[in-house]
Amino acid sequence: MNNPTSPAKGIARFIPGLALFKGISSTLLRTEFVVAITLFAVLVPSAMAYGDLAGVTPVAGLYVALGPW
Repeated sequence: MNNPTSPAKGIARFIPGLALFKGISSTLLRTEFVVAITLFAVLVPSAMAYGDLAGVTPVAGLYVALGPW
């Protein structure tokens, strides 16, 4: 029986999602990194503030911010 997918080689055998990064250029990776840092800089303080305004600990606001993900 022929397997339609070739077996992963090296470390990609143990990390299944690693093959997705194979075609990403350094420019795209840099852009994604800037987007992630920007999202982090906006999301964390606002989530902590909303948690504080709701009368719970700011950490609870961070937990609630993870809900949509």
